[in-house]
Amino acid sequence: MSSRRNPPQRNVSEHEIFLIFREDRPLKEIVERNADRLFVKNSTLENYVKQIGRKIKRAQLRKFYNYVRSLESQWKEKPGEWKLSGKDRLKLLKINVYLSYAVGRGLIPKDSLDKLFNLMIERIKTYEDFRALIDVFEAIVAYHVYHFPKG
Repeated sequence: MSSRRNPPQRNVSEHEIFLIFREDRPLKEIVERNADRLFVKNSTLENYVKQIGRKIKRAQLRKFYNYVRSLESQWKEKPGEWKLSGKDRLKLLKINVYLSYAVGRGLIPKDSLDKLFNLMIERIKTYEDFRALIDVFEAIVAYHVYHFPKG
């Protein structure tokens, strides 16, 4: 019997989820090409949320989610193919600031959601790309509620 242990599942899923969003493509394309790794049962995204979810309070997750949904509400009339305006890009980039603050306060673990959202935000150029971010964020919230119902 081998004395080698398999690496913890966490490292594998973190590596896999970050690889998905490191592709040098618009976010919409990344999400469409990887739908089976993001939105199906036991997907890479679901496994990632299971691994980091205990360390994230639902209230904190909802706070970020509500901010993103408020941006969606403000931008709902803008055609998807349009590039984000400078003002709107600034609002989007604030997500990284809010996540950094939460990491600094110990509300979310470092190099978890902050790293994931930074990768996704880097790939948002159009309003369609932003809507793909919402799709991923909805899945994150749903998986968190499913696996941590009292979160």
